[in-house]
Amino acid sequence: MTLHTLLAKDAIQIVFDDAKRLVLLEMSSGGYRERYVAMHIEHAADIDDIVAGLLEAKRRLTEEA
Repeated sequence: MTLHTLLAKDAIQIVFDDAKRLVLLEMSSGGYRERYVAMHIEHAADIDDIVAGLLEAKRRLTEEA
């Protein structure tokens, strides 16, 4: 199994798993007792949906500034 870390920043980590051909998206709550949520993403269309949602969030943040 070969894991490639694509992003490791603050409370989010994105890793590509060559062997299983999937993306692991892990997020933590931070704080004293961290809680973790991990998603296994197998389809590129699911990544497209997440990226579209993040871009919309970015657009809304920048128009308020």
